[in-house]
Amino acid sequence: LMPIITFVLSLIWPLNMVMPSAGLTAGFVARMLIVWLIANIPTIILMVIYLACRENLRRKNGLDRMNIQDLG
Repeated sequence: LMPIITFVLSLIWPLNMVMPSAGLTAGFVARMLIVWLIANIPTIILMVIYLACRENLRRKNGLDRMNIQDLG
């Protein structure tokens, strides 16, 4: 849930930038992309934590199944 929230919020950050009077230039688009990437750093960190914890849970469930089969 947290990575989803941070991703949605990262979509809002570039939209809050003031557009130059010259219009949508390549430099402005590049700056918007950089702002979006910086805003997604918390999303990336939360996804890494989620995937690491999920791998630990998957390993624990596999060991539990193996122990149950050994008992039976």
